[in-house]
Amino acid sequence: MHIMTDNWLLEEVADTLGDGLRRESEGEIQVDLECNAYTRPDIRAAVIQIEALFSFLLNIVLRDSIIVDQRFADGWNQLAEQSDSLAPFFELQRDGVIDVKNFEDDDSALAPIREALVDKICVTDDLKDITRRNSELYRETGENVDSFMSLCVWGGAGMLARASLLETTYVGHPHRHSLFNEVKLFANRPDATRTVLSDIDEVRASLIQYSSDVVTSNQLRIHVPAIVIEIIQDCNQVGDLLSVALQYRGKYRRLRRWLSQYQVALEKDDLKESVSKKSFLASYLKDQQKQLDLLESSSTGITVSAAWIKFPVPQKPYLALKNSFGVRSDFSKLLLRGSGLHAVRRLLSFFDEEKTQFGKEVEHALIERSARPLG
Repeated sequence: MHIMTDNWLLEEVADTLGDGLRRESEGEIQVDLECNAYTRPDIRAAVIQIEALFSFLLNIVLRDSIIVDQRFADGWNQLAEQSDSLAPFFELQRDGVIDVKNFEDDDSALAPIREALVDKICVTDDLKDITRRNSELYRETGENVDSFMSLCVWGGAGMLARASLLETTYVGHPHRHSLFNEVKLFANRPDATRTVLSDIDEVRASLIQYSSDVVTSNQLRIHVPAIVIEIIQDCNQVGDLLSVALQYRGKYRRLRRWLSQYQVALEKDDLKESVSKKSFLASYLKDQQKQLDLLESSSTGITVSAAWIKFPVPQKPYLALKNSFGVRSDFSKLLLRGSGLHAVRRLLSFFDEEKTQFGKEVEHALIERSARPLG
């Protein structure tokens, strides 16, 4: 189970771990189809850094390998050479978790795919205009009128084209991910990992309605992948994050293998195996829904700690036993892992920003972005 990601995301992660959170703001593309125009409202750069970090940590644990283009790998490799805390980048490469591939021989095959994707991304007249002007100037001088737009549009289309050529899923930089959602350019390839995490998150989200107070609700509402919460809880400083993620890669080997089997079944249209995997997950989630239903008659809400979500109604013994073995126990770790808000605050504390005004603004922005509908 492999994914394609971009060197931009890895550079973002390396910059964050090496130099900390940036205090400036940067524009993010938003598209208004009714007005036939895009805007670039400001967002804290630190929010983008944290989202990129969360994505990378999660994929270290749950993906067999993360493929990047060799042509643009120098940036994060050079950053990794400058800091001991980034040494795990080289371990990830040595172990094949980061798989650096050469796409130079594929340029002719990539070009028509990239061109078609650029057309799909440019859904407004001004997007078409800035992309055309970027292309014309680049052909003449090697420069861009707007480098950020080029990174998002041309760069994003290029990464999608590479993923298409490899017949794999692309998980990219948050700015590119946001743009693709804005223009409704959603992946048409099955992604077992994303599907399973989404299904579990849907049940996890339903826990919010049973929360006993607004604080608990906010603790659950901020979206941090459960495995990332676990990684952060096990760290004492920012330099521990990649090393601990590598340890959790071993801890979740069984789940990663199960997800890989599910992915292969989806890609090969193996109906029997894919239905079996889907039914297995559905059975687990149905059992958890029964537990949630018991809360309707309970006078108390759920309890959220840094480590776990706890039900006020004890699980039936046979359910507790069934959920303590195998992949079901891994599902439970994902569903019942504790507060995303605690994890964000702990991460901010690694940068000495937990109690600063800047840290509070970043925290609030992450809560707001967690409420956005994504494709």
